[in-house]
Amino acid sequence: MISSASIHYPSARHHTQPAAATEERLHHRFFGLGEDDQHSFPHPIFNDDYVKRFAADPYCEETAPNARAWRMYVEEAASFDGTMIGQYRDGLDVILVFAGLFSSVVTSFLIQASQKLQADFTEMSATILFELLAVQRAIANGSAEHIPASTAINPQNAFAPNSINVWINGFWSVSLTCSLGVALAAVLVKQWLHHYMSLPSGTPGIRSHIRHFRYMGLERWRVRVIIGMLPLIMHISLALFLAGFTLFFIPLRTSIAYAIGSITVVLCVLYLASNALPIMFPNCPYQTPLTDFFHFGYQMVNSGFEALHTWFDRLERVVGWRGHYSVAPSYEAGDIDCDEIKAVSTSMATIEIDAVHSNYDTLSVDALHWLFHMSSNPSLHSVVLQAIGGLPGAVKEYAEEVWEGAHAMRVARRELIQESTTLSDGGVRECLPEAENTLERLCRSFIFLPRKFDAVGKIQSPPAMTASKRLYGLPEFRGQSISRN
Repeated sequence: MISSASIHYPSARHHTQPAAATEERLHHRFFGLGEDDQHSFPHPIFNDDYVKRFAADPYCEETAPNARAWRMYVEEAASFDGTMIGQYRDGLDVILVFAGLFSSVVTSFLIQASQKLQADFTEMSATILFELLAVQRAIANGSAEHIPASTAINPQNAFAPNSINVWINGFWSVSLTCSLGVALAAVLVKQWLHHYMSLPSGTPGIRSHIRHFRYMGLERWRVRVIIGMLPLIMHISLALFLAGFTLFFIPLRTSIAYAIGSITVVLCVLYLASNALPIMFPNCPYQTPLTDFFHFGYQMVNSGFEALHTWFDRLERVVGWRGHYSVAPSYEAGDIDCDEIKAVSTSMATIEIDAVHSNYDTLSVDALHWLFHMSSNPSLHSVVLQAIGGLPGAVKEYAEEVWEGAHAMRVARRELIQESTTLSDGGVRECLPEAENTLERLCRSFIFLPRKFDAVGKIQSPPAMTASKRLYGLPEFRGQSISRN
C-alpha cells in the first residue's frame, strides 16, 4: 500500500516552498484541473526515504523549529492539503456554475407565475367590457329579458389567488432562495479554503503548527460537512422546481402535467435508491453526502431493533414470557446494554474498508489482472507475473478463471523465461545466476495460472526452482520439452 507520504509529483517536488506558491498553482485551475492537468496527469515519483533526505537532528533538538520532523510535516501537509483542497474546489466550482444557471431558469418562470398572485386588471377590464357589450346588444334588440346578469368582478373587492398558483409560487420561491443561498455559501467556503492554504512564511516548526491549528479548526467547525450539504440543498431545490413545474401545467394541459409529474417521481425514486445502494453494496459508486444520512438512519433503526430484542430477552428472563414480536437475539443474554448499543460500522468509509479486507485476496487477483492488461510495458508484465506467485492458495481456482484465455500473459511468460535462461550446446536452457529468484517466483505462479504456454525448449532447473516445485508439487522442467498451446 502506497501512502501519500511516498508520492511526489513533478509539479510540486519542492514542498518546502511557501504555501503561497501551492495556493497559486491551485488557483490556476479550470473546473479543478490545472492548465497541464487538462491533457495529462503527473507521473508520481516515489521517494519516501526521509532518513536519507533529511539529516539527523542535533542532540535534544528533535522538536526544534528547524527539526526534520517539522520539515517532513510541511511536505506531507502540502501533498495532503493539495489533494483535499483541490477536490473541494472542484465540487464548489461545479456547484457555482449549476446554481447560477439554475437560478436564472427559476427566475424566468417565477416572474411569470408571480403575476397570478395579484389581480389581473387587464382580464378584469376585458370581462367588464364584454358584459357591457352584451347589455347594449340586449337593449338594442328590445329584449330586456336577455340582459345577462352582472358578474362578481369588482375592483374594490379583495383579491384571493387560486391555491394552485400559491403552491407554484411557493415551490419556485423556496427553490430560488435555496439556490442563491448555495451560491453564497460556495463563495464563502472558497474564501475559507483560500485562507486555510495561505500559510505565512517562517520556520518549518511555525508553519507546521499554524497549519495543524487551522486543520483542527477545519475539522471542529465541520467545513467538510458544510461542503457536502451544498449539493444536497441544490438537489432539493431542483425537486421543488419540478414539483412546481408539474402544478404549473395542470390548468394549461393535464396530459403534459401528468408526463412531467411521472418523470419527476421516477427521478426522485432513482435518486433515493442510488443513494441507498452503497449501504447494501459497498463497491457501488453511487455515493453522495446523502448516503451518509441514510446510513445514519439505518444505524438508528438497527440499534432500535437490537434494543427491542434485548428488552424482550430481559422480559422473558424476568417473567418467563416472550412477546409476539420477540426475535431471537444474536447475542447472549445480558451481553448488551441499551445505553451501549452501537452500530457495527460507524461510517460508509468503515463499510468500504471492511469489504476490502473481506475480499482482499480476490481483489489482489483482479488488480494484478487489470495492471497486466492496462500497460504494454514488458517490465511491468514481468513484475506482475512474479507477483502472482505470492497469492494465497485459496484463490487458485479464481485466478485460473480470471486469467483463462489470456494469450498476452502466456507470451509474456515465455519471453520472461527466455530472458532468464540461456541455451546450452545440448539444447537445454540453463538458468542465469542472476535470474534464479525470478524463475523461482515464476515457478510459483504456475499454481494459479494455466500451465499451457509457448514452447521455449528444455529448461534446466536451478536449485531454488527445484525446491519450489517439490514444495508445491509442480512438474520438473529439466529435460522436459515444453509443448506449444
